[in-house]
Amino acid sequence: MKRFDEKVFNGEVFASYSRTIADPVKTRLIESGVFYGDPSLASRLPEQVGGNYITRPITGLLAGEPVVYDGGTDIDDGELKTYSQGIGAIGFAKSFTEKDFTPSISGKDFMFEVASQVARYWRKHEQKVLLAVLKGIFGSALSANAIALSGASATDVNDVCREVAGDNADMFEVVFMHSGLAKEYEKIQVLKYALENSEEGMIKPSQIGYLNGRLVIIDDSCPVADGANGAKVYTSYILGRNAFCYQPLPVEVPAEMARDAKKNGGETSLITRERYILAPEGVSLKQSAYASKTSLSVSDLETASNWELVNDGANPISLKVVPFCAMVTTISAE
Repeated sequence: MKRFDEKVFNGEVFASYSRTIADPVKTRLIESGVFYGDPSLASRLPEQVGGNYITRPITGLLAGEPVVYDGGTDIDDGELKTYSQGIGAIGFAKSFTEKDFTPSISGKDFMFEVASQVARYWRKHEQKVLLAVLKGIFGSALSANAIALSGASATDVNDVCREVAGDNADMFEVVFMHSGLAKEYEKIQVLKYALENSEEGMIKPSQIGYLNGRLVIIDDSCPVADGANGAKVYTSYILGRNAFCYQPLPVEVPAEMARDAKKNGGETSLITRERYILAPEGVSLKQSAYASKTSLSVSDLETASNWELVNDGANPISLKVVPFCAMVTTISAE
């Protein structure tokens, strides 16, 4: 077995190692229950044979009107439409390198330092990818599900969910918003926080918020832009539970070490790789997005023309059943 920093290195064990550290970038969105897994997809996209795109069939609902049963009218055949969803694999890699000389003067253990941060590094990147996908699907495929608002009012979330999904609005469970917009809802006292017991045994507000009965994740990774006359324009995403299929895919070597004994007096690198599916329900990634590529960049994922609604070859599914909507809220300068 290879050794790393004079220690036995096990890539699989290392890849699963994680330690919580303080970080200004939050990752609550990817930890909120908006993901579900589908292990069957992993076997259809093996890295070793270069698989990067599949089409997942989706069964529609029975349709057609019944005829009058009167003994003289022929009974028509109904129809069961089938749809398909395009799903692609994405992959990223990163190396972390430390000179031999640095631990000699700092006393820090490179293996421990990197191991304590690399899992969170990838969680933050996965959230960046998730935001890129959201930007991409709302850029065209779901543009009708992005509702513009002026100012913050008590029923905004309910109103937007009803406008988008009507009687199916109860599918929305999680609101992802910037702290600047959260502050506006705090001002009108409609953003409420659950209570928790502190280490001192006192009851205090937690960081778990609720707005119109839905979980609120406050994260400054959420989009904000400058508007006219000093206004701020906040984009908040409202998601249904299991809105995304997230499935890790096989990587032949997820983590490994490499050593260059000469460079900079000797240095050791830890190389890590991730490959996975991140598929939004009801939206297809077009195969043309890959063209001559085997994987997509963050920029590719946020490109609107790479996405389309799931369809049967001609007709898309109803927007009412897609578990995504957005509030685009303009807050005037005070």
